This record gives sequence, C-alpha cells and structure tokens, in this order.
Amino acid sequence: PDGILYTSKETHYSIFKAARYYRMDAKAIPTLPMGEIDYDILADEIDKNRDRPVIINVNIGTTVKGAVDNLDRILRILNNLNIPRERFHIHCDGALFAMMMPFVDFAPEVSFKKPIDSIAVSGHNVGMS
Repeated sequence: PDGILYTSKETHYSIFKAARYYRMDAKAIPTLPMGEIDYDILADEIDKNRDRPVIINVNIGTTVKGAVDNLDRILRILNNLNIPRERFHIHCDGALFAMMMPFVDFAPEVSFKKPIDSIAVSGHNVGMS
C-alpha cells in the first residue's frame, strides 16, 4: 500500500507487526497523558504527507491505559485538512472495549454510520470466550 499508517505509540504491537508484514510506512504518534493519540501531532503528520493516502488506526481501549481515541475528533481533523473520503481508511481497534462501549453511558459512538472501514472486536477480553 502507498498510504501511511498513523497510530498512537500505545497501540498494540500487532498493528506495528502487521504494518511491517505488509511493508507499510507507519508513524507512531505520541500520546496525551491519558493515553489517547495526540491530535495536534496527528494533524501535523497528515498535513506533511498530503500526497499519500491516510490510514488511521483508532484505538478503542489501549492495552496498558485503556485509552480511547476520539473518532469524531479524528474525523474533524481529516475534514479540516480537506482529505477526501477516497483518500483515507479508518480501522477501529476495539479488541479491548468495543463490545462494551454500546453499554456505557456517554461513551463515544463507534458505528459504521460514520466513515470507518473496519473494526476489530475480541470476546476473550471481556470473558466471553
């Protein structure tokens, strides 16, 4: 793929392993103190590489801190940078929290009603396997 994968430094190692396997360029974006991706740095990195498609891994619960990246804020960044829909792919890594989010009051909505392309969930992280 000619796109660049953007994900936080606290992303599960398997994302970086997959990027190496597929010979993708990957940028590990620093995080905010609570563990979510640093949105300003993400915006700067995307802006610097406008000539390449954007692939974003959105964490829905990081392994160590349980941080949830704000999907709506990431979508606003893409909109503000005028990145057209055909130039970005969003994967939501919800292995930790995605199956619980619909049952949490005031949780951010992660839905295919929004322009996301894929989501990973895992039953073993919530005692369902």
